[in-house]
Order: sequence, then C-alpha cells, then structure tokens
Amino acid sequence: MACYVFAGLAAAPAVAASPPKVPAAAPLARCREAENLVARGLALEFEAPCHAECLRQKAYFYGRAVALCPTNAAAQNNLGNLFEAAGQLDDAKERYRRALAAGHDFAPALFGLGDIALVEGQYPEAIGFYERGLALEPADPASTCRLDIARALAADRPPDRALIARCLTEAGTRPRGPDPVLVPAARLAVKLRFAEGSAALDRRAREQLAEVEAALRTGELATARFVIEGHADATEAADPTRLSAERAEQVRRYLVERRIEAARLTVKACGAARPAVAAGVPAARAANRRVEVVRVGEGGSPVDRQALHVEATVVAEDEQAHLEPVRAGAALPSGGRYAIRFLSRTSAHVYVVQEDAAGEVTALFPNGAFSRGRNPVQRDVDYVIPDDERLFQLDNTVGRERVYIVATRAPARDLEDLMRRLKVPGQGEPAHEMVLQIRSRGIAGIVDPSAPSTAASVRELLAAAARREDDTTLTVIEFEHVPRRSGRDANPKEDTR
Repeated sequence: MACYVFAGLAAAPAVAASPPKVPAAAPLARCREAENLVARGLALEFEAPCHAECLRQKAYFYGRAVALCPTNAAAQNNLGNLFEAAGQLDDAKERYRRALAAGHDFAPALFGLGDIALVEGQYPEAIGFYERGLALEPADPASTCRLDIARALAADRPPDRALIARCLTEAGTRPRGPDPVLVPAARLAVKLRFAEGSAALDRRAREQLAEVEAALRTGELATARFVIEGHADATEAADPTRLSAERAEQVRRYLVERRIEAARLTVKACGAARPAVAAGVPAARAANRRVEVVRVGEGGSPVDRQALHVEATVVAEDEQAHLEPVRAGAALPSGGRYAIRFLSRTSAHVYVVQEDAAGEVTALFPNGAFSRGRNPVQRDVDYVIPDDERLFQLDNTVGRERVYIVATRAPARDLEDLMRRLKVPGQGEPAHEMVLQIRSRGIAGIVDPSAPSTAASVRELLAAAARREDDTTLTVIEFEHVPRRSGRDANPKEDTR
C-alpha cells in the first residue's frame, strides 16, 4: 500500500478557480460534455489501487467537468474524494458542499463530510452527517461503522472489539459515490494518536490496542493480514519517516507480544507523505500523528501468493569460520566477515544498498563488482552478496549499520539512476539522497531486537511483506558494528579469499 504525496492534485482547485477556456455553448451541451469527462475519469482503473498518475488524470477530468458544469454533483463529489485523500480537508469540504447543492441530499457527499468531521474530532457533526446519509442510503455498512465509532468517541469511550471487527470485515467495499476506485482499503477508522515527536503508547492508546488485539482474533479476522501504517506530521521531526516507522513498530510489537502472529502484520512507514490534515491550526495537525490498521487480505489466498515477498538476512562468520544468520539484536565486531542473502518468492526487481557506520552508502545489488546476479531476480533463488565464496569485512568505524532491500515488480528507474551514481567502497561519498529516496517508500519489515533470537523468527519477520498499492516493498536490516575483539586485520571492506 503506497503512501503517496498527491503531487498534482493541487492543480484541481486551480482548474475550478480559473477554468480553462471552452467554446461558447449552451449550458445543456456543456453539461453533457462534463458528463463525458466524468465518464473518462471513471474509466481510469476500475479496480483499486488507483496509482498517482491515475489520480492526477482523474483530477484533471473532474476539474474540467466542474468548470464546464458546476451542477455536476458526481464530479464535485469525486474532486472532494481526491482532496480528502490528499489531506486538503478545507478543499474537500467545499467540494462536498457543492455536490450537496447540486444534488440536494447527495449521500456520498454527506458520508465524505462525516469522514472529515470524524478526522477533525467533531463527533456530533460527524454523527449528523452519517445519519443524514444513511437515511438516504441505509445499505452502507462502512458508514454505519463510522457512525458507531463517532458515537463511541463522542461518549469518550474507545470503540470496543466487536465494533472494530465489524468495521474491518465490512469496510472494504464501501460504495462511496460514483467512483469506487477512490474508496480506501478496509482500514481501521479509529486512529491511534501520539504526542508530538513521540512514538510512546499512552494509556488511552493501550486501552484502544487491547480492543484491536481482541478484534484480530475474531471470526474471519483470525486469518486476515494487516498493514500497520505509521504517520507523522511534517512539522514534528527532522525525519518524519523514521518517527512514523517507530510508531508503527510500537503497535506491531504490542500485538506480537500478545501472541498475534508476526507473519500477519506488516509495518509501513508513511512519514508525512499522507497527512490526514494538510494544513490548518496546530491542534488539527495532531490528527497526522497517528497509526492506522489496514486489512490487506487473507492468509494463503491467491493474491497473497502473488504478492511481492522477499526474505532477507545477514550471515556472519563465527569462530569456526562457519556462516550463521545474525541473530536479532546481535553485534558484529570490526574485522568481522559477513554476507547478505535474499530470496524473492516472486519475480521482482531487487535493489540492495548498505549505509555503513560512517554514513557512506554503497550499492550492493545489482553491482557486478559483488554479484553476477541481475534484475529481474528469479523467484525462489537464493542470492548471496558478495558471491563466489567471498565475504565483506567490517572496517574500524563502529556504529549502526543498515542494509536496505527494495523490491519492485517493475524496474524502478529512479532507484537505478541513483544507484549508478554511487561509487565503489572507499571511493564514494555519503549518498543521503539515496537514503531519503529509499526511506520514502515505506517499510515492509524491520529486524526486531526484542524478537526471539533464532534465524527462523528473523526470517519469518522479514517474510511478512504485504501487497502494496505501488508494488513496492522495503526491508531494513540493522545491526551494531562494535570494536574488534581480536587482532584480526580489518583494513579491507571486502575479503576476496
């Protein structure tokens, strides 16, 4: 599931405020042309996800439609959907109100206004909008769930496990207006909130998580898989992506400690890329400091088996010169020899880079200096970096080492361009742009130092990659590089024995 910055959606209000020149025509003819434009927007990807370019094209068609015919309720509502997804809530509310003015009691617009009021914490207003919409379209279980959530929050009590389970089982096919592609995936409408700059779970968050944990054991949810999305506000941290990852990981850890299977949970760091509120007073920005739980599929379903799924680990030489998987929370000393192994369960394009303790970033795969492998990698083939029985060797700079493994279904031209600019070890310079580019893609798995220290548990955690909207997963492996324990020579970065 991608965390898009909806670049280009800002063009939609400009289209409405300064409509393009159109030929002089009778209002009826212009409204017919607007209907055709709406139909063209609807024809773009009938099935979710609608990717960034799809969204930009929809914004253009719907924006031009409302410029031609402001009374087209569907176009106004669909623009509202787009603005709401981008966190531009004031613009979204204006479009929903125009849809109501054009279509009188237009239920999808009422549901949209209810969603915004729920995000903003205006629970009585949310209840009113949902009740009006459901009086018109009672067969909308997702909005019924949100109405019940708003009622619980208005009474200052956390939604209980039964309500959470009902929302996650019924919210995936919400018929929100004429363009179902814009409907979000089944996601938990109750969002866990955090203090500014913090990833700590407070008392209220833990109370809510206790209900979430119980719901994930209920009925059909007992075998479902979920993405835990972490989010941050752009103003609260120098690195919002890392903060959002820490928040999502805190929630995942809480659930795993209470025996929710780790393989059912995938962490994704959205940073500040998808704000609930794009602008507004500081109090409103608190809505951006959140974690959402998103249902993505059932265990063992055909969709699961075709999802990008990369297993990765670091293996290091022990005292007997045997290669063993690095245990969770372990450290490697200067002079220690190691390699990186990965295996993709589907055909994929894989990119591996390492950020060492000195901050230097090295392209490891694809890179002919370290491996004969190339993209796309073959499914179920074990790749080792470096190959030909060679090993990397840690130098004398101690600190945190990070390995990033990005998997994409199609070639990632942006990553390939960046990797070509990286130099071989010892000749390069810190490539901060590369790290930022990779981190912006979200996290599919993090080696958890608190997890049981067995190779199987690490492999299981890293194998928990879920299907993402942009067909991209990122795994980050971290380990500590500590001072040497012996007099081993540690000058080279690679041992070519």
